[in-house]
Amino acid sequence: MKILAIDSVSDRLVIAACNKDKVASRFSEGNKRHNGAILPLVDEVLDELAMTVKDLEGVACVVGAGSFTGIRIGIATAEALATACNLKTVPITSFEEIAYDCDPKCKVVAIDCGHGEYYSAKFDGNWQNITEFCIYNDEQLKSMGDCVVYKTQPSDPIKLLEIAKWKMQNGKYDKLVPMYMKKSQAEREKDGN
Repeated sequence: MKILAIDSVSDRLVIAACNKDKVASRFSEGNKRHNGAILPLVDEVLDELAMTVKDLEGVACVVGAGSFTGIRIGIATAEALATACNLKTVPITSFEEIAYDCDPKCKVVAIDCGHGEYYSAKFDGNWQNITEFCIYNDEQLKSMGDCVVYKTQPSDPIKLLEIAKWKMQNGKYDKLVPMYMKKSQAEREKDGN
């Protein structure tokens, strides 16, 4: 398969692509730079694989949870590329990427969203079966013991591509819809929170 994957929801922008069994990836640090870095990195990855956007079969994008601005940058870029070249879009959640190769006994994945809170998802031990999205605090997660997996590393480009391939092969492509789990800082400040 020929797929491009974009993850811009955290401080590290991850761009990866595959052309059958060949893989290329690029990274950029600092979420304030994602907007200016994303398309040049897409070009670099595709050039390394001797492809253009028109050669792709699909574009996968992490839709959240994560940075509000990062989510929008990634989705806007993926949708623009997909629309321009009539490509399928594949949404991936940050939680699927964490849960993808977890120990089956793990039932909760968590991403630090600041102020002692974590974007979280419950799943049944299979990364494909997320049953609930929620926000937990430190104490709630600690009370769950060793069934919680925390995101401690940037997204792995190989995992993103494997998830995207599985979804494409199983017809799990869809519109890219942002996953915002709480109000933005501006909305919270406007509401007085």
